[in-house]
Amino acid sequence: MTPEVSNAILLFIVLLISIALHEYGHAKSADLLGDPLPRMQGRVTLNPMAHLDPIGSFLIPGINIFAQIMAPGAPIMLGWGKPVSFDPRSFERQSRPALRELTTVAAGPFMNLVQALVGAILLACSAYWEPLGLLGAMVIRVNCALFVFNLMPIPPLDGSHFFRHIFGISREAMAQWAMPGLIILLVIINVPQARMLYIWPIQIMQLPFYQLGSLIYSFLVG
Repeated sequence: MTPEVSNAILLFIVLLISIALHEYGHAKSADLLGDPLPRMQGRVTLNPMAHLDPIGSFLIPGINIFAQIMAPGAPIMLGWGKPVSFDPRSFERQSRPALRELTTVAAGPFMNLVQALVGAILLACSAYWEPLGLLGAMVIRVNCALFVFNLMPIPPLDGSHFFRHIFGISREAMAQWAMPGLIILLVIINVPQARMLYIWPIQIMQLPFYQLGSLIYSFLVG
């Protein structure tokens, strides 16, 4: 197996784990905040298969693997898992329902930040075992990509929930944008000029994690 193929497969595995933990964050948060629906649907689990989608988690990233082999580092592998369903009525029966909903929404991207932090630590640990540097860089790259992409204010992404609350848009009105939102996302992903809308923020966001990894690395070897 060539290094290009092994690196692409490793990147694919990192992506699957990152997506699963993102969705687990949503499910666990909703469960803790009083919504029984995710637990009833078997989503409050660290089993990745409960969160992965055949198309969004396997097919699309699998196609991107070949792109990575042909041009390593060029495309950013993006994918998605099974959306975690939560019942807003469960939050509305409690105090601060909007805060409960937004906390549940934010828990997914927050899990990506935690994983990017783990990536920085792995990067630093390459002082003891060099291959950890490559793994750490992949974890940072994938999770920063998922964080930025998911917070775009386009339905059905997580960012659309914050957009809805900020501008006081009803759930019904936002739901009508679900199909146009998917079309907009397809344009952003496939048109190179539009792709810059999320590639630049991702590149900027990676910097503090790489810097943290380098700082810890210097401490370990110093």
